[in-house]
Amino acid sequence: MFKKILIIFLTFSLIACQSDSKEEEKPAELNEIDSKFSFEKIWTKNLFSDFPLGEVNLVFNQESIFAFNEAGIVSSLDFFGNEIWKKDFNQKISAGLGYGFNSIFFATENGKIFSIDAKSGNKNWDSKVNGEVLSSPSSNGLIVAIQSTNGKITALDFNDGTFEWEYQSTVSALSLRGTSKPVFDKNFLYVGFGNGNLVKIESRSGVIQWEVPVTVSEGVSEIERMIDIDAKPVISSNGLAYAVTYQGDLSAIEIEQGRTIWRSSTSSTNNIIYAKK
Repeated sequence: MFKKILIIFLTFSLIACQSDSKEEEKPAELNEIDSKFSFEKIWTKNLFSDFPLGEVNLVFNQESIFAFNEAGIVSSLDFFGNEIWKKDFNQKISAGLGYGFNSIFFATENGKIFSIDAKSGNKNWDSKVNGEVLSSPSSNGLIVAIQSTNGKITALDFNDGTFEWEYQSTVSALSLRGTSKPVFDKNFLYVGFGNGNLVKIESRSGVIQWEVPVTVSEGVSEIERMIDIDAKPVISSNGLAYAVTYQGDLSAIEIEQGRTIWRSSTSSTNNIIYAKK
């Protein structure tokens, strides 16, 4: 009996010693951060006398920066601001430049789509779509995808600009003046429309895989029910598509089945920035 009491006493003594000897974890020491940066302007270029109707964006590759103005002049500059080539297409460009596979794409105010060679600036082809284009075209090397303000996404052949397929979404009674740039990921195309829906399309055939609402409109008036997707969708490496609407939500959608994983109330017409941890 005495031995049992002694064992119990020693056990409690050891537990008490262990709990007393445990050190409290302290916060890491804060180091002073010098956040001062100095910037020096190397060069500058004046491009626009008037802004185009749609988005304004410049594109670049490892060798050049490609710029344009609303009057139809497209130019290639090196990273020191020196002009490599300059071409006047005598067309009013409605939206910024798209770049892919050594080609540059742009749309004009009358619905023409141009493809030009990135190294020389020479025209590869021009084609026409039905509708006003306010966002730059996208390409995966097989097709060039263009969204117009009438709710259509049109696919043209990358090599010669011939028509491949077209998809028409439902058009809202009232919409913002702008469209979302189509995004390619693997064999699929993702497009956000003015009705607040995100669409996944098989890029070769134009077959719809799914169309899901990024947000649900609960407004009373037509203005309150404006839920346009003007921001470019983001496709992450973990199989989710992110899209944001005006007066609605930022949503994460599983790309295989089109299931909405989560929604967060927000409103934006600006592109999403996605960064991995």
